[in-house]
Formats: sequence, C-alpha cells, structure tokens
Amino acid sequence: MLGLAVAGLMLGNAAAGHARAAPPAMAEPARTSEEAANAALLRSWYESVLGPLDPEPVDRFLAPDFVQHSKLAEPGPEGVKRFVRRMRGLWPRPRLTIQRIFADGDFVIGQVHQERFEGDPGLNVVNIYRVENGRLKEHWGNLQAVEGNPLGK
Repeated sequence: MLGLAVAGLMLGNAAAGHARAAPPAMAEPARTSEEAANAALLRSWYESVLGPLDPEPVDRFLAPDFVQHSKLAEPGPEGVKRFVRRMRGLWPRPRLTIQRIFADGDFVIGQVHQERFEGDPGLNVVNIYRVENGRLKEHWGNLQAVEGNPLGK
C-alpha cells in the first residue's frame, strides 16, 4: 500500500456553511491522484450528507452494495438513508466540523467533530471508508463523546 498521505485539513461548519478559523497552513504531502480523488469524495460526502444530515444525495456517494460494519446503521444505501433521517429527527440543527482527512490507496479516513445541538460538547468521530470505482464501498467507524471542555477554552 502507498504510504499514509494527509489529504487535507479544514476546519469549517459543513452544516451551516460558517467557516471557522483555519489553523496555520500546513504543507500537504505528496499523494496519488487516486488518493486525492478519494479525499475529495469523502469531503464532499461530509459536506453534502453527514454535515447537514441530508439523505437525498446518498446514492451519489455509496456503491449499491455498500457494506456497513458499524452497528449504528443498517447495510446498504437505504440503511444509511434511514440512519441519516433518524439522526436528523433527533438533531435538527447539527454542526459537523471536518478536522482531518487522510488517504491511503483505496482507503480514506476522516476525523470529525459532531455537535448535535447548541452547547453540545459533541462527539469525536473517526470513519474509515474503502473506495471502489469512485464510490464509498465499505465503512468502519468509531465515536467517542467529548467530555466537558477538553481543551480548557
């Protein structure tokens, strides 16, 4: 496999469209065109589906035989759509901040901070996807509740 390449670092509010202050610019390591495309796919997935919790564009991103390893959502695109609708019902004004995206060959990894409601310390979420033919084909994920104010701000 190709070496792990950082595909991008962006702090932004994907759900509401409000940008947060970006950290100092970092030099982006070399990556293949496949890795760049996979990182762009994941960024678009976050900005179009998981940030705003919009199930409508799901079919543009997921392979028809999408494999879901997380127990939070059922397998396949229809299972993901049901999950997104359910979360939208629970969290009508979510805010998703993309913290980093890494690409390694046909794998792409994203770390995001998901705030479910105003004042929520949120969830730290790490998603790993395998990309096949330009679509997200397989998913593994892990989430952790952020306790209190971890950065002391």
